[in-house]
Amino acid sequence: MHKNGRSSTSAWVLAASLALLAGKAAAQSELATLQGVVTGPNQAPIPGVTVTARDLNAGTVRTTHTGSDGFYFIGGIIPSEYALRVASIGFQPQVDTVRIRVATNPRLDFQLATATAELAEVEVRASRNASTEIRDPSVGSDISTEQIDHIPNVDRNFLNLAQLAPGVQQPIPNQTQKTFGSGAATLDQTNVYIDGASYKNDILNGGIAGQTTNRGNPFPENAVQEFRVLTNNFKAEYQYSTSGLIEATTKSGGNEWHGNIFGYGEAPWMIRRDYTSTLAGNKPADYKRLQDGFNLGGPIIKDKLHIFVSYEGNYQNFASRIVPGKDTTTTARALNAQRYASEQIQQFRQGLYFGKLTFDVTPDQHLEFTQSFNHNTDPGGYGNVNGNAIAVHSAGTNLINDVNNTTLRHTWSPGHWLNEAEVSQQYVKWNQNPINASSVEQEWQGVLILGGATSYQNFDQNRYSFHDYLTYSGFHGGAITSSRAA
Repeated sequence: MHKNGRSSTSAWVLAASLALLAGKAAAQSELATLQGVVTGPNQAPIPGVTVTARDLNAGTVRTTHTGSDGFYFIGGIIPSEYALRVASIGFQPQVDTVRIRVATNPRLDFQLATATAELAEVEVRASRNASTEIRDPSVGSDISTEQIDHIPNVDRNFLNLAQLAPGVQQPIPNQTQKTFGSGAATLDQTNVYIDGASYKNDILNGGIAGQTTNRGNPFPENAVQEFRVLTNNFKAEYQYSTSGLIEATTKSGGNEWHGNIFGYGEAPWMIRRDYTSTLAGNKPADYKRLQDGFNLGGPIIKDKLHIFVSYEGNYQNFASRIVPGKDTTTTARALNAQRYASEQIQQFRQGLYFGKLTFDVTPDQHLEFTQSFNHNTDPGGYGNVNGNAIAVHSAGTNLINDVNNTTLRHTWSPGHWLNEAEVSQQYVKWNQNPINASSVEQEWQGVLILGGATSYQNFDQNRYSFHDYLTYSGFHGGAITSSRAA
């Protein structure tokens, strides 16, 4: 038996970013920022303007004010659709709607017109161009909610959609490895962050925790809201990745209860035989697959406390044919190996569970708790293996994969400050053990293998981490100019 354990505790990091034009916060986070300049007639900056952003899903409201240079900043924004309102005494208010994507830093400028004497307030809808993005040297592509929901994805592995980003590669088809790669680097040189937590596999190959020789998915697709694929020039705080990485944000409950339920199935009669098999009269492969699941989200306290839960199951049956070799020796003939000719069914089973609680403590404080479980079993090692050496069920092994992650995060954004604190714990288990450990393995070379498998393997990975990132956006170099007019 081989056992390998590892405990990797990240250092307590305090990163203070003093950025010109309020660049991106240093955290490896899927959260976004929103910033811009508010001007009046003749492009003169307006101080003290109230800028309000309301999350149209959760109902939470974020409010800030422009400084003496007309600049405003809202940090730690959860990716969602927001209604913006810009108002100041003596000017006509403006309203707008904007979609904030994962890990982005859009800049939205406004130009207010002087208010005329009227009995009722008049709101002007801004006629702006698309928001501009603060310059970022990293190269990446966004995979939106609409793409996740509508692009066909046979096995519901959200990592498959990373292929929409240039330079991304997938494993060879039919390999039991559900991960992704970038450029010419191996699949081990990648990493995935989900809600800010790292899913790096530190012990075994595969790049992502739990994805070594695993035909299952790393995370429920119906819990992923959107993600960003970074393939080049990303910052050093994205640890354990040299080729590509993914920043994903999960769905949250809103002010209205919503959810969905799904089921997919595949049976042997749905699988077409190739021409040669049809002529030979071979029956279709005995393969069955069922994937089902649901998600549900809604308010516990409207505008304050929300919950979201999801589940996905994956059930697959594979038939492994046991065809003993020819009895060429006296000993093998005495065994009568042909009596072991049969089919054995491998039953892969996976359950993916995810839960999320979000609580807006105050308008500028957000608390988030997430818990995920990934458990799957995959028996194998019998049937036609090792060339001509054929093994029966008793010599097979059962592979158990577990990935459990717990994350607690607090975001605080008063004025030009943004602080992101996160505590997480992750446990990963890769355990291969004999189905029949009580029998001695017996091999008739080139004919048959009987008895139990040869060894146990058990790899455990425990990671505990604490991160705290502090950003200040109040320092600017040179004049801040508006990039558009309303």
